Amino acid sequence: MLGKNKIILKIKHNISVILSCILIFSIISVTAFSIYAGSAEVLKPARERCVECHGDSIQYKEWQNSDHAKAVETIQKEPKADYRCVKCHSSDYKPPANPWATRSSTPLGPKDVTNAVSCSSCHRHGTGLKHNLIMPVDKLCISCHKFDCG
Repeated sequence: MLGKNKIILKIKHNISVILSCILIFSIISVTAFSIYAGSAEVLKPARERCVECHGDSIQYKEWQNSDHAKAVETIQKEPKADYRCVKCHSSDYKPPANPWATRSSTPLGPKDVTNAVSCSSCHRHGTGLKHNLIMPVDKLCISCHKFDCG
């Protein structure tokens, strides 16, 4: 009888451990899903943050007259433009990170974005690269300038 009670206690303990693991996994899964389940999001235009310190710089003034500053307008005027254009023609665009997204999840399209290609598209403080580029120049420019759009 004593051996049978030990077995029953061990089974109860194992069931308790398994249920605890399932509960912890469920909590982690729900938390992760809620973090990643959001739709696409556009953040505050990066140029508005950069201009606070760099607004008087020659580089900022050059950017204001560049095609990069007008990149959003370009795709908004293009009838064939779609969500795939936003990655290169907009800055601070954060695509949906939901790994369980369904086809009904609609990413942002050209009409939804407001941030042009701005400073933060290529530069970040503290990168350690020349001109604070986010990656070496031989890889940076071709990450968008692939000549594969309409």
